[in-house]
Amino acid sequence: MFCVIACPPTRERLHYRTVETLSSLQIWLPTIGHSSGLIVKPATKIVDGRNYIATQFVKSSAELLIGVDNDVSVEREAFDRMLAVEADYVSAEVPQRLDGLEAFAEAVRGGLSNAEAQRVAAMGPDAAGDAPDVREVERVGAGFFMLRRGILETLVERKAVPRKLGVFTNTTVETYGFYDPIYLDDGTRLSEELSFCKRVREAGGSIRAYSGPGVVQTSEIGFSS
Repeated sequence: MFCVIACPPTRERLHYRTVETLSSLQIWLPTIGHSSGLIVKPATKIVDGRNYIATQFVKSSAELLIGVDNDVSVEREAFDRMLAVEADYVSAEVPQRLDGLEAFAEAVRGGLSNAEAQRVAAMGPDAAGDAPDVREVERVGAGFFMLRRGILETLVERKAVPRKLGVFTNTTVETYGFYDPIYLDDGTRLSEELSFCKRVREAGGSIRAYSGPGVVQTSEIGFSS
């Protein structure tokens, strides 16, 4: 199987842990009989970068797209578990911030490790207990994901994504708006990740979320007075 490994950075440089992950992915795939190509496409907006990468993937002969956001690092355990998932789209739930501090504190008091408690807090109280590493969901983020080409081809064939022109490094490129935001009837604007998942579901695709160990958001945050 030929795979595309891609990263759409919006910053001036890649985080060193992301560079290590991109390198590791290119090493891991041949050990299980797969080949790969790499796309690192800087973009001012993350949605433009993701649209470009997804378009190049669907126009290629590759069967699997592996996406890595900048500041995300991945270990072999998570890679292997997600690769084994039979779904159109599987993505890791990366806890970038703790919105549920009460859930985090309760999980720690219940005996969970810090990493396990972070996952519970990021996913909400329904994630507590013996939840499996991979489960079917309606939506998931795109910090680290694996995407099969068939579902993107279906979206293109059904004209479920807009075709448009984008400018990258002074070059005009035709892209599909796989991640373009969707506006609901009440005027609500869905984020690019929610919009993508909505398109996948409406095209009959399957979405899985990986909540196991081995995927970390590695941004360095500093606090000052």
